[in-house]
Order: sequence, then structure tokens, then C-alpha cells
Amino acid sequence: MANKVDFNPSFVVWSCPHCSDDVKASNCVSDGKYCAHTSYYNSQAYNGRSVIQENLREHCIHKLAKENKEAELFFEYIAFVHEKCKVRIDEKCSKEGVKSIGYDFSKVNACVADTFGSSGTDINYNSDN
Repeated sequence: MANKVDFNPSFVVWSCPHCSDDVKASNCVSDGKYCAHTSYYNSQAYNGRSVIQENLREHCIHKLAKENKEAELFFEYIAFVHEKCKVRIDEKCSKEGVKSIGYDFSKVNACVADTFGSSGTDINYNSDN
């Protein structure tokens, strides 16, 4: 155990339940409960909602990798998607990254849904979850 690190990723989010519907639609999930700022790469915008969605996928990939005692796969996923897609990691890129580490994307999505308290919740919509 002397040469091991207990790593848990953290993500920066903010809450904005009183923001306008336009702000929540582009930068938040769960009706403004979790929001992220729009980021830019090579003059292209990457909205906060997409950032939150990828953060949740990364959280779940880390959780699955840790449960399976395959923590290195989380880092392999991160390296793959950032090399392939830079900072604009969308669902398509994430699917490729998950496939590259031998995981099932549906399990990652189920984990993401479970983070909202009920399986099957679609994070693509601002619902009252």
C-alpha cells in the first residue's frame, strides 16, 4: 500500500436555480441545480451543459474502474478522449473512449442516471430531478 494513491476526481459546478431558462438550457442540468461555465477551445464554444454531462460520465467511469480494481482504466479513458477530442468531449467521443477501455457505455449511462436519484433520468433535459 506504500506506493498507492487514493485518487477521487473533483469537478467544479455551481447552482443557479433562479437563472433564466436560456442560461439553464445551455449551461445546466436538473433545472439549474448543476451548472458549468461555457468553455472555449480554438474559438469554439463548448456549453456548460456538455461540460456537466462529460463530468458525470468521468465520475461514473472512475467509479466503475475503482469498483473493478482497474483504476488505471480511468486514466486511459481521460488520455484517449483528450488526445482524440481535445476539450470538446461530446457523447460520440465519450462512447469511443469507453469502448477503448473495454467498458459498456450503457453501464456508464446507467450510472449517470443514478446520480440523479432514479434510473432512466435523461440529463439532456432540465427536469426537476
